[in-house]
Amino acid sequence: MWHRIGGFSWYTTELFHRLGDPRFDVGDVITYVSESGESYDIPITNIGFNFDGGLSADISAVGLSVEEQL
Repeated sequence: MWHRIGGFSWYTTELFHRLGDPRFDVGDVITYVSESGESYDIPITNIGFNFDGGLSADISAVGLSVEEQL
C-alpha cells in the first residue's frame, strides 16, 4: 500500500464520528477541513463502530507522534 501512495505523510489523530458511516473502512482517507480553511488528510488505520440507539464510530490514524518523528 505504501508503494501505491508513496510520499504521503500525516499526523496521528483520533476522532469521534457521531453518525458512524459504515461505508468507511481501514485504508480510506478522510479529508478534514478546519474552520480556518486548512485541510488535513487522515488515513483510517483503525475504526470501531458502536451502536447505542444510533451508530457512531471511533476513527484513528496511528503512527509516531510529532516528538517521536524528530
